[in-house]
Amino acid sequence: MLPLIFITAAALTAFSGQTISETPEEILEATSGRANPALWRTGDHDTTIYMLGTIHALPQEVAWETDLILDAFSEADLLITEANVDSDEAIAETSDVILQQGFYLDGTKLSDLYTDEERADINDALAEFGLSLDKLGNMKPWMAVMALSGVMSAKAGMDPDYGVDTIVEGWAEEDGIPLKHFETAKEQAMIFVAVPENEQRLFLTQTVDMEMSNAEIFAEMIGDWYSGDTQSASAQMLEDMRELPITRELMLDRRNENWAHQLDELIDEFEGTIFIAVGSGHLDGGKNVQHYLELLGHDTERLNPHQN
Repeated sequence: MLPLIFITAAALTAFSGQTISETPEEILEATSGRANPALWRTGDHDTTIYMLGTIHALPQEVAWETDLILDAFSEADLLITEANVDSDEAIAETSDVILQQGFYLDGTKLSDLYTDEERADINDALAEFGLSLDKLGNMKPWMAVMALSGVMSAKAGMDPDYGVDTIVEGWAEEDGIPLKHFETAKEQAMIFVAVPENEQRLFLTQTVDMEMSNAEIFAEMIGDWYSGDTQSASAQMLEDMRELPITRELMLDRRNENWAHQLDELIDEFEGTIFIAVGSGHLDGGKNVQHYLELLGHDTERLNPHQN
């Protein structure tokens, strides 16, 4: 299974100009039961923090807004999401990183990084999306992962306009709730640049090494999130990243620790209720945000345990 859950909001936004396909039956079936996205709570005597794990792009038909989530948001005095990825400034920043860091300028082609056998396997997988290593030209592997993730998401009916982060930010705008971010779009894009080339190369291989169909992959990922099965999602996440330790450290561990420190300061200084909406991979297990919060002395509580 590909590690698409780690793709940042900035990455999906940068490649969101794809034609969105009709939602596959597999995804509709995976989201036909009772919605139960995981919601966590932490804080102190005068600060309450709710933490919702999100999916950055979803089909329009997925109804995930539970009473628990809506009630928690109704208390919010502040919303914090990962990054501002939609403004003209954010798009310009991401585009600059892509143009300056996303391509080989020394004559190297993406296909040069792989053996003949690897190229054949990758091209077989890419053919489903009308792509090939040759068509990806002189993209660096991280850039190819971003581009392919956008194509794969669109083919599975995934639309950033209906991503949980986007919806929640819309609620905040309607209710006049202040919005802050943990990081910038440029910082998100630079995460990929910092990954060593050998892991970038493997990251792309894993992204196209699919034992299931594109629809089945997204159905499993969204189904775990929709039902609140963070244990299954965490196990898959750890397996996906087993051979990508630096990628995991950069995309997850360091960011989770940084966000926990930001929340630690807010718990000390802010009076009221804060609603956090970040990619579900940051809350699903391992060295997640809750792990680092607990190291800082803050207990966290899952408000809606998963029901098998």
